[in-house]
Amino acid sequence: MPVLNGVELLESFIKKGCRCRHLAIFSGNGIRDIAENLKQVAKHGTRFFTKPLDLDDFYDWLDLVEQEIIGHQSA
Repeated sequence: MPVLNGVELLESFIKKGCRCRHLAIFSGNGIRDIAENLKQVAKHGTRFFTKPLDLDDFYDWLDLVEQEIIGHQSA
């Protein structure tokens, strides 16, 4: 993104009151940026994926999100 990176965008959402619990960030940045990004997004409960995307990992995360949503609806 030309102005903000994904972590900065996420943090701006949170500052504005976003309470969505199932956010993901996809990054094509090099390995050197991943460790810092992981620390920043983990504190918000956001999932961080790197490109090229591992579809099995992504689908596993989607399954977990779906199960959490279903669990909250039946509670």
